[in-house]
Amino acid sequence: MTEPAATLDAVWWITAVEVPVLTGLFWLIWRNRRDQEDDIQRHRQTIDKALAQAREALSAYKLEVAKTYASISALKDVERRLTAHLLRIESKLDNTRSQEKGVKAVSKLDKDLPPLACPAADDGPAVDTLARTLWGEARGEPVRGREAVAAVVMNRVAKAEARGGHWWGSTVVEVCRAPWQFSCWNETDPNREKLLAVGEDDPIFPSCLRIARRAIRGALKDPTDGATHYHHEALLPWWAKGRAPVKKIGRHVFYRNIG
Repeated sequence: MTEPAATLDAVWWITAVEVPVLTGLFWLIWRNRRDQEDDIQRHRQTIDKALAQAREALSAYKLEVAKTYASISALKDVERRLTAHLLRIESKLDNTRSQEKGVKAVSKLDKDLPPLACPAADDGPAVDTLARTLWGEARGEPVRGREAVAAVVMNRVAKAEARGGHWWGSTVVEVCRAPWQFSCWNETDPNREKLLAVGEDDPIFPSCLRIARRAIRGALKDPTDGATHYHHEALLPWWAKGRAPVKKIGRHVFYRNIG
């Protein structure tokens, strides 16, 4: 009777005490783990939400900074790059056209253009053409303004000689009469007929001749600091946008290192 009773007590103990205790422990462990997983999920959602808000705030801040500070400098940089690129394209196109047409000699250029109505006495075509260019471009400017235009022509000639040729021509006549460079020579410009006919009886033309002679002899001091381009102060051509001028003389604004 003793052994069966002891066996019965052990079975009872396991069934009545240990199984419920172990079941409770397993449930507590499972519940604790689930609560921890729920806490981790909530924290993860909170962190994700905070990160999303931070990203949105940072994007808005970057956009505001870009609108406020970066846009002007970026646009200027793009404008400078486009201007330089357009100038390179223009140079290549003009060089290609010049090579195809074989237009390099002064005699060929003079043959294609109408003769001057009143050529200046005792002056060659370079002096005469330069003087007429000064009269057409700067007769309303002071003497220094006309000297500045003459310096631009001579600077272009010097640059062409240094490079062994250039799209705007290599001589004074070529440079002055290059298409769409000095507007007074454009066929549609009302100055063209006037400058072709002007003579020494005009009150300004003798001054233009004197300046042209000095320029051709190399006796003209350059007041433009090496400029090769200029425009009227009331205009802003595309090639001048984003560029810093080197001089302003009279009503003309001068630039160098273009083209």
